[in-house]
Amino acid sequence: MATLTAAAAMSSLCCTSSWGPSSRAFSDGANQLGCRTGKQYLSMKVVPRIGRDVGRSSTVAQASSAVKGETENASDDSLQAAVKAIEFTGVHHVGFLCENVQKSLDFYCGLLGLEINPNRPNDKLPYDGAWLNVGSPDQMIHLMELPNPDPKEGRPNHGGRDRHACVSVKDVMKIKEVFDKAGVSYTFSQSGRPALFARDPDGNALEFSQL
Repeated sequence: MATLTAAAAMSSLCCTSSWGPSSRAFSDGANQLGCRTGKQYLSMKVVPRIGRDVGRSSTVAQASSAVKGETENASDDSLQAAVKAIEFTGVHHVGFLCENVQKSLDFYCGLLGLEINPNRPNDKLPYDGAWLNVGSPDQMIHLMELPNPDPKEGRPNHGGRDRHACVSVKDVMKIKEVFDKAGVSYTFSQSGRPALFARDPDGNALEFSQL
């Protein structure tokens, strides 16, 4: 639909009741209307409203895009500054789900010799569990007696190809000796490093790396 300006309205008032032979009308998108008033023609161009709307929308979109770009740049700068301010101090603990805490303690404490951290009581949690020191009180394994959504069956034979936690030891062959005597299955690192992988009673994969 085309919209006429005030000049077009004036032209229409000057027109006779019927178009004469010299009257012209074009309908090619930028129409030119002509009305005869004696020997003079009043003419104008009709710009389709849709064309003006598209132009206006494009201008608004470009302005919005520019503002958005400036905002995103400021946001990126703020994010990068926040990232640079982070200071990691180490891995505090890893959490393992278990079906029975006592059975897990037989493996971690009875077989591996880890000790329970007495400063991390479990009576504040709505489920049974235990915190085990791994080398120091600042590095622990948290056993949580909760339903495990992951199946034990169908997991990779080599723990290095599964989710796993790595603990460092002085001599990995000491771990091998214990596992051999206890009948615990394990695999060696496929990269040739002095490390072996095993699973606890609930299928959680552990890496023992000699460092």
